[in-house]
Amino acid sequence: MRRVFGLLVGLAVVSVLSGCSSGGSGGPTPSGTPSPPVSVSPVASPTPDMDALYAEAERVVRRATQLEEEAIRQGPGSYPVELETLLADPYLTWSRVGVQQYWELGWKGAEGESAALVLRPQPGVSQDDSEVALEGCLQATSTVDANGALVGVSALLYKTYFFKHVDGDLRLFTSTMGVEVEQCPVS
Repeated sequence: MRRVFGLLVGLAVVSVLSGCSSGGSGGPTPSGTPSPPVSVSPVASPTPDMDALYAEAERVVRRATQLEEEAIRQGPGSYPVELETLLADPYLTWSRVGVQQYWELGWKGAEGESAALVLRPQPGVSQDDSEVALEGCLQATSTVDANGALVGVSALLYKTYFFKHVDGDLRLFTSTMGVEVEQCPVS
């Protein structure tokens, strides 16, 4: 898996703490509201324009992951303003709430561990009028509390990220809840 100076547990646990849409099953989300189904349509081979859109979506999720991790590592302070140009609601709200919860709990990533993120385009997959979707595996690192005690162990999470243009920028606006897997189906 490609190493990324990315999220300790940010996108994985931030999503779990704050609540993402459930894997598109149409079932209840952690908040108890039904999530819209993920739709899959047949799609022709990717075009150069779609390749560029997928590349931009990957840049967005990697940068957002990095910024969330940095905010969590640095501890209480200002939520990174750049995230507001990479994320849109409801994901932006989930991210803010999740980072704030990390700060309040005093949680950080375990020293010496690094997260890994592997992403792959999902042509024809859409949710809530998304323009593009990426499936991915996040190898989240262990989490420790302010005293260094282990509060969460490393886990491999599989999820789908959905993007659309907001104010002219491609933004991550929702995702499925991460499902813990033994082996990543994305290569």
